[in-house]
Amino acid sequence: MAFNIDKQTAQELNLLGKFKSGSIFGLFNKVKTGGGEQLLSKMFQRPLEDMTAINERSALIQSFETSQLSFPFDVQQVALMQDYLDTGVGKNSLVTMGNS
Repeated sequence: MAFNIDKQTAQELNLLGKFKSGSIFGLFNKVKTGGGEQLLSKMFQRPLEDMTAINERSALIQSFETSQLSFPFDVQQVALMQDYLDTGVGKNSLVTMGNS
């Protein structure tokens, strides 16, 4: 059985919405990059069903919370790099990344 949620239900439950006050997404959104935001959004749009996978994800998230890691990078530079890679300047992403 797949757990799917339609757009109307997501809106009524206030699940998604980067800029909506009080949205569930907004409460959990502590990410720094666009890629992180996309990943979080996908997690909300396609929730896990398997208890083992849910527990593994929960443990992983908890380990990041408790370790209080700091990732010393400039968010704007990461966004610029992502934009560059997304434009498809090079036909092959690996070549483009290598040239970066």
